[in-house]
Amino acid sequence: MSAPWNRAELTARMREKATGYHLNHPFEVMLREGRLSPDQVRGWVANRYLYQKSIPMRMRRFSRTVPIGRSDASGSGASRSKTGPRMPRAGSKPGSGSARPLG
Repeated sequence: MSAPWNRAELTARMREKATGYHLNHPFEVMLREGRLSPDQVRGWVANRYLYQKSIPMRMRRFSRTVPIGRSDASGSGASRSKTGPRMPRAGSKPGSGSARPLG
């Protein structure tokens, strides 16, 4: 096993890792600096809205695969609530919310 990093080495490695974060992506930099066209910002907003809207659905899907709150590890769901997670109404279409274009 290698020796622990000193402060300078740790700082250098952390800064190197930080370059891969989304905040350093050219599009994000242009967004923060106000260099995007109105259409590019609208596209970003629509993408972000749909991403955020899909989180509850992904969490429901995830919660069905993880034995949280069950009395046994078999996954039978014997102690699971009979109502379960809230699901979309029958016949509802994905993305049919009240969002409207900006501008």
